[in-house]
Amino acid sequence: MQESAFDRVAREAVADLLPSAQARAVDLGFERIESVAVRADPTALAVVIRNVVDNALRHTPEGGRVDVHMYAEGTNAVLRVEDTGPGISEPDLARVFEPFYRGRHNEGGGTGLGLSIVGRIVQSLSGSVLLENIRAPNGSGLRVAITIPLAQPRGNNQRCRRNR
Repeated sequence: MQESAFDRVAREAVADLLPSAQARAVDLGFERIESVAVRADPTALAVVIRNVVDNALRHTPEGGRVDVHMYAEGTNAVLRVEDTGPGISEPDLARVFEPFYRGRHNEGGGTGLGLSIVGRIVQSLSGSVLLENIRAPNGSGLRVAITIPLAQPRGNNQRCRRNR
């Protein structure tokens, strides 16, 4: 499988979604972005990013915020998306990766396939997806954290040479 710049794909996908965010006065942007490469088809990565960010945008109220984080942690690339929407009810959290499942409160529209597709792609890349509700004193939201193994784990392939 080819090596792809996950951060570059993320930048492009977020840029494509900016007009939709601006139309609803949602603050969409990167809180943190590092250069990370993974072994994956860039089109598959774009599908993952667009589905997750688009879901966040659809469920974030006008004037809300969607923050995207892209960084390396250990041997993984991490894509984290946090929104200021209502989150997902606890009973629905266990089912949102099922095809066509749209949850009990599906005001955001959609077909119920987005997270199912995300789950399948990430699983095929030996990665994982974690969804958790954000409960904070100043608001709520949803955090989606996707981890995919780095193409070359940092620190493992670099050798130091000393001049003697």
